Amino acid sequence: MKCAIIAVGTEVVSGDIVNTNAPYIANVLKPYGIRTVLQMAVEDTEKDIIKAVKRGLKKAELVITTGGLGPTYDDITKKAVARVLERELVRDEYSVEMLNLYFRRAEKKMTESNLSQCYFPKGSRVIQNPNGTAPASITHTKKGTVMMLPGPPVEVSALLKTEDIQNYLESLKTEEIMETTIKFFGIGESHLEELLSDYMKKEDNLILAPYAKTGEVQLKITAKGKTHEQAKELTDSLKEKLYEIVGEYIYAEGNQSLEEVLLASLLENRQTLVTAESCTGGLIGEMMTAIPGSSEVYAGGVVTYSNQLKMRLVSVSEETLAEYGAVSKGTACEMAEGARKNLGGDIGISVTGIAGPGGGTDEKPVGLVYIGVSTREKTDAYRFHFVGNREKVRTLSAKNALHLALQASKQLGKIEK
Repeated sequence: MKCAIIAVGTEVVSGDIVNTNAPYIANVLKPYGIRTVLQMAVEDTEKDIIKAVKRGLKKAELVITTGGLGPTYDDITKKAVARVLERELVRDEYSVEMLNLYFRRAEKKMTESNLSQCYFPKGSRVIQNPNGTAPASITHTKKGTVMMLPGPPVEVSALLKTEDIQNYLESLKTEEIMETTIKFFGIGESHLEELLSDYMKKEDNLILAPYAKTGEVQLKITAKGKTHEQAKELTDSLKEKLYEIVGEYIYAEGNQSLEEVLLASLLENRQTLVTAESCTGGLIGEMMTAIPGSSEVYAGGVVTYSNQLKMRLVSVSEETLAEYGAVSKGTACEMAEGARKNLGGDIGISVTGIAGPGGGTDEKPVGLVYIGVSTREKTDAYRFHFVGNREKVRTLSAKNALHLALQASKQLGKIEK
């Protein structure tokens, strides 16, 4: 089945509010075999809403609208949809009862305008809103089906989890769909596609699609089958081939972030991580401490932006700074080792570089970054040249540092075992 999603609201069209509902709804529909083929945002005018709904019904069997169900003058979605479906608006007495109860509990006075939320196209299935006053509805006609949802994301998510809507979506299901995300680091999207060219062709029951993220690549496997077992068999077979060809670049499956995978590895191997950051300015520490439970493995770090603090806090020698400079392999090595020893961790990570936009030279251009890694087994540093603005250089530096820490954690874990 195909679906069109329409966001109603001038504030959405103007960009004052980001439309997070559309991607959320599209992802909720996928497991039920419902493919979103059209997304639109329209202003709060009856003419625009009617035009959008008509277009949606031409493209898809199901149209889902968000917004325009409130009690104010510009909440006219139901009126517009009723005209398209050629249905009169009728009052739902149960919704009136629930609305009265809501206002009594809130100790507020209900105005006449609030009752407009209780009118729906004739024959609609009305679904009460767990997080608001505007109910949702599903209306079936020969022209197609229209589901109307309120605008606030917290209300949309709650309604899509209700038994009524879940049962309706389940009734549309004709096949089992399984989605699996494989995450890669250290390989570009084009190189990955070249290595996997034989498997990137879209088939009716199996799709392998790439998604480039900052510093990494994700592949999404979408498998379809009459049963869950059939979809899983297709997924497992393709995964096996991916690991065989490009397994060295895979760092996770599913929704785990790079820092979450690192945290899990550190916990498994009973290791602690410490950091010494220069151009990233504490970004690595921020990414680690954003994860619940990170205090068990991330001991902490220092931001040594100046040469004086590099010498004082992480024992970088004055001779190294004088001979090679702050942005050098030698300084990165000494920062990582100094952090590990002085801060007391099993793995020390350091970052020093030129994030830009100024400060670069022909010898050391903007984007040049050295990342140091130190364990009791060895200390080394790696040279990178990132392209992009200051924010991108800092983000790529932090992510690559986390990936190097992950590799060091796994290697150290093997030695200890």
